[in-house]
Amino acid sequence: MSRKNNRTRGILIEIPTALVEALATYTESSQWEESRTVTAAIALFLMQDSNTGFGHSRSVARIYLDALFLDAPSLGCSAEEGKITADRSKA
Repeated sequence: MSRKNNRTRGILIEIPTALVEALATYTESSQWEESRTVTAAIALFLMQDSNTGFGHSRSVARIYLDALFLDAPSLGCSAEEGKITADRSKA
């Protein structure tokens, strides 16, 4: 799967305040945007959880590696007003 073909979808979820605060602190002190950080975390979780069957998924692994080593805009995501949103123009 090439980066140009990555499709993104916005999600709205409720997470504990402690995680929101930790994420905000992390993104303020790093070059990572919120959406890139969450994308990498979800992909890593899916790859590590052998019960999901995604541990051997090339597409999940590619998304994880792209999040780690590529600039966030190439993922087709942007963070606006503290919410994770999808940039549909990149799909």
